Amino acid sequence: MVWSTYAQTHVVAAQYFRNPDNLDLYLNRSNFLADINNERPHRNDSYATHLKDWLGLQSLGSKGKIDYLEIDGVHMQIPESQLRAVARAYLGTIDYPYLFQHQGSSH
Repeated sequence: MVWSTYAQTHVVAAQYFRNPDNLDLYLNRSNFLADINNERPHRNDSYATHLKDWLGLQSLGSKGKIDYLEIDGVHMQIPESQLRAVARAYLGTIDYPYLFQHQGSSH
């Protein structure tokens, strides 16, 4: 389903799916990620931002200013306590309770 034309053109999450166990299908059907990662045989130099450091990530990384975080569990199911801890560490100490309200709650 993730490789259907509909999913690749209408479901954003499908465009980010990369199955390392089936790279041929990924390279043949990916509508976005394989291109932006320059993983196809015909590369697009305009996507080589990491080589030219247009975003400054290479410079930040070489200065040790990028933090890589890992959270155990299921992909994109981050416990609220860990999400709050990361938000406090990187965004400050102000607590924004509306960020954590459940669907259907009013603001």
